[in-house]
Amino acid sequence: MKKVLKDIAQINSGYSNRERIENDPENGSVHIIQLQNLDSSYTKIRNIPHKIKSSDVPPSQLLQKGDVLVIAKGNRNNAIVFKENYSAAAVSLFFVIRPNFELISSDYLAWYINQEATQAILHAGKAGTSVLSINKSTLEGLEIKVPSVFTQNKLVNLYEMWQVEKSKTMELMQEKDKFYNNMVLTEIEREHEVPAFTDEYGQWVGYWHLSNYHIAHMKFRESIILKGSNKPEKDLYAIISSMETYHRTVKYSDGSSRGYNAVKAWKVFKFSKNNLDISNGRTPVPTPYKNVEEAIIDTIPHSLIESITMVDRQGNIVR
Repeated sequence: MKKVLKDIAQINSGYSNRERIENDPENGSVHIIQLQNLDSSYTKIRNIPHKIKSSDVPPSQLLQKGDVLVIAKGNRNNAIVFKENYSAAAVSLFFVIRPNFELISSDYLAWYINQEATQAILHAGKAGTSVLSINKSTLEGLEIKVPSVFTQNKLVNLYEMWQVEKSKTMELMQEKDKFYNNMVLTEIEREHEVPAFTDEYGQWVGYWHLSNYHIAHMKFRESIILKGSNKPEKDLYAIISSMETYHRTVKYSDGSSRGYNAVKAWKVFKFSKNNLDISNGRTPVPTPYKNVEEAIIDTIPHSLIESITMVDRQGNIVR
């Protein structure tokens, strides 16, 4: 059965305040509900509104439990049921609807107003220039399908169950998004990793040992600015000081995981291509440096290295 809203509920405007509402927690006793107190979906009151003195609010504008607040201005004209345990009023941004509870429940009325079809009717009746507002006459003349109170409660319970299920599904989807995003990022990082159990890893280790006697000509996947330099460079002549490794554990979607050591970065003594001479000893130092402490040391991520070629003091490739 259809009912016109004004026949099954009282409809009033919210509290009209001429000045900005300032919170007065010490002297205030009436909470003033504003748009900023609603959650992101505009369906619930999410925080405690500001307090003002009760003498500033007409008693007729104090809310009762079960009142339905409808946002009057803007693009989202959602309905919210007031269920709080404190004295409150809503600003004039809202219409306050007080249902006849013998005919219609607050939760059902709010649900009905929030339906797309009902919202379309409200939007069609808007007026204004810069900020469109619902006409009170449009709200009063809104036709509501009113089944029995039993059916209303049944529909509301089903809807609330669906909201809980939807919320849990969204949380699960967000967790899956995080999982798969992390997995993709891990795969990107792993693309240039060299696991310790591969032949390629042995080749990189060989470069490290050879660098104690020869020089590594390192080419990069992209231009980088090296320590002590102010211009991008695509390659580097250096002695490898150390090869840094780390343990990675990769988790897969089936719950399994795999751990391995991989090359992470290279610490190098870098020096000019024109000065390939190195000193004798177990830890050679690029000239003109006298010791390791004076040499410029840089750390280069393994993922940036395209290739390493070993050369001798004269720049000849070491096979």
